[in-house]
Amino acid sequence: MNCYNEVMVAIPDHEKALKIAYCLRRFDKHLPIAVVKESAWQGAASVQDFMEAQKLHPVKAAEMLGTDAEYIPDGG
Repeated sequence: MNCYNEVMVAIPDHEKALKIAYCLRRFDKHLPIAVVKESAWQGAASVQDFMEAQKLHPVKAAEMLGTDAEYIPDGG
């Protein structure tokens, strides 16, 4: 985790995404961790489905999902 500036949890199941984000928080108290909001998925069941439905390159899909993300509070 030390090599990342920010982590985005992109899992369509919001409860699972939050659980993973809070587990990641235990590893690093200050690293920015964002969870994609449920509404951002627009009904897609995975990142791959989202990319295909929106006809987006992976980087653009990540940017689009990231614009509607909530940050997990700093643990420090």
